[in-house]
Amino acid sequence: MLWAHNGHVNTDSQYYKPMGTWLRERFGNEMYVAGFAFRGGELRAIGREKAQNTGLSVHKAEPSPEGTGDAVLSAAGMPIFFLDMRTVPPESALGKWLVQPHLFNNMGAMWVVDDPAANRNPATMSKAYDGLFFFENTHAAEGLGTARQP
Repeated sequence: MLWAHNGHVNTDSQYYKPMGTWLRERFGNEMYVAGFAFRGGELRAIGREKAQNTGLSVHKAEPSPEGTGDAVLSAAGMPIFFLDMRTVPPESALGKWLVQPHLFNNMGAMWVVDDPAANRNPATMSKAYDGLFFFENTHAAEGLGTARQP
């Protein structure tokens, strides 16, 4: 198992050739790529405001607006789910939706604090991943040494 950010594991990027594409070329369908999507919540990342880095901290991600891919997935009414996109019939409404690009939250090492829309990028989920984890609300990762005590 390899665990990495969506931007690294995806197999369909218009901007660069991500690790997932290299691995797909090597392993074909012997590998399974799972991506993550979320509607809102908290996250730990390096903040970016007025084109300046503000350091690593916890940021609030307001719920994605209606019409975004995250909002459509949220409309399923399940706060957490996994979608195996390999099993979705291509002629179904969901199958047709999955092959279209939609805006999704894109959280990596950086989070643009003063322009939330800058954190959303178009993605065609069924081209980028085999499966998708969805979270209505995400929670910030805890840094080493900062974990809460029971």
